[in-house]
Amino acid sequence: MISLNKSRIINLVRFYGPISRTELSKKMDISMAAITKYISELISENIITESGTQKTHGGRRPILLSMNPDYGCVICIDFGQSFFRIAVLSIDNKILYKQIVPSDKLGLPEDGLLLINGMIADVINKIPSSLKILAIGIAVSGITFDINGTRILMPNLKGWVDVDLETPIAKKFQIPVYIDDSSRMVALCESVVSAKGRIENLIYIHLGTGIGAGIIINGKILRGVNGTAGELGHIIVEEGGRMCGCGSRGCLEQYVSVPSMVNQAKKAILSGVRSNMLDYAEGDADRIDSYCLAKAVADKDKLAYNIVAEAGEYLGVGISKVINLFNPEHIIIGGGGVKISDMIMDDIKKVCHSRSIQEAVRHVDIKKSDKDENSALIGASVAAQDRIFDMDKIQEYALL
Repeated sequence: MISLNKSRIINLVRFYGPISRTELSKKMDISMAAITKYISELISENIITESGTQKTHGGRRPILLSMNPDYGCVICIDFGQSFFRIAVLSIDNKILYKQIVPSDKLGLPEDGLLLINGMIADVINKIPSSLKILAIGIAVSGITFDINGTRILMPNLKGWVDVDLETPIAKKFQIPVYIDDSSRMVALCESVVSAKGRIENLIYIHLGTGIGAGIIINGKILRGVNGTAGELGHIIVEEGGRMCGCGSRGCLEQYVSVPSMVNQAKKAILSGVRSNMLDYAEGDADRIDSYCLAKAVADKDKLAYNIVAEAGEYLGVGISKVINLFNPEHIIIGGGGVKISDMIMDDIKKVCHSRSIQEAVRHVDIKKSDKDENSALIGASVAAQDRIFDMDKIQEYALL
């Protein structure tokens, strides 16, 4: 069991490091003697390491402290609707190993869980015996629910409904398993700014097969009463509009998701509307995809332009509701949909500024994510370490 002050130091080093003992003393408002004692213990426990010196304009250079990458690692899984990534991340969130397989290879849950456990076992065999496995962190591109978020629903994978993902993995490997929604994990990754702490109020919106949101308010992830918070794709933006798979009509997902944009393009072209998208699909409307749409937008193709513009406007309507509800500092948009064209960001911002409370929208930075495909894996590592190093207690007492 790590003491509260040692947990504070670990978490400050995680998010502000490399950091000196003097800076830690100031942030924690405790004496240098106490800091020196705690740091000595943490260095002897191999959790923290000295990592160089701080540049100064004269005098003795302070020694800097960082997380020790040799202390341990986290096995992280990004469980997507079309892919399954498994990786090993060091305690400073560097990827040491990664493997990707298509999700359809998992089959039904009973077979899929066997395959997942086999992949984890294979990864464990690749980890040096000297490197402690701290936890398994899983980011799920579906719905996580129950009070601990351990059960999952993957709508596009046959049979993956109300599946207990945690128990069989934790039982087999005797390692703590932490599961959460992938949008929340990306939000957590986005909130971690090297050597600058953590962003306290941030919303990440994923524009892909569906529309999900990871919401961080006052430094804490918003999960809701049973873990289903953040289903932005199912807010209504058009009363009586397009039918949605959830059973409702006019859901944001039916106007903004990548499949909805591609389907609108196919329908229009099959009805006789001319577009360069058909050329990029080699004359076969059924082969039109997001790549064809992106190429056509770049060509200033009228149909493609109108589809993306409509999506940007509808997403702006949805995000304006989010701004009014949560008053965030940052809204970051990622996923395949936002890569189709930068013009979607212009439309989003325009609508947000016209439909949001002005005092709220004036203070929010709306931007496209600059993170790569590893962001959910990194977020899963951050989330697992938050649990290991008692981040919830630190947040509870506002000690970071």
